[in-house]
Amino acid sequence: MVIGAVFRGNRELDGVLSGRGDAKIEDIISKMLVESKHWGQVRLILLDENSLPEEVNPAEIWEKTGKPVLVISEARTVNSRYMLRYQDRVFLAAGIDEESAKRVLDKIYHNSQSEALRVASIILESILRLHNV
Repeated sequence: MVIGAVFRGNRELDGVLSGRGDAKIEDIISKMLVESKHWGQVRLILLDENSLPEEVNPAEIWEKTGKPVLVISEARTVNSRYMLRYQDRVFLAAGIDEESAKRVLDKIYHNSQSEALRVASIILESILRLHNV
């Protein structure tokens, strides 16, 4: 199961998306977004690899959606071809250059976290807890 939160910047929650299935994670995420009523609002896809059930390929999501993708990674070293360092974290990037990515992260990523990712994580944990009762 994948949960997404659609935010305006880092302040307003506009919607919650969910997807599930047996397909690859890139297919689930892409379908969830493209079929959403929020599709036109989405300017960037931000993911945290720790919250996903399997490793994700940001370039594949970018190819399927046409939206830039940033993935918070646990990597320690940075390959400048497809990764960047921001604050204390490493990000995988697809469809966005480093300068633009840092400008966006300045707006949506504060105190080593994103409100959208925090909210999505809370919702997912609550759903999983309900199903395990």
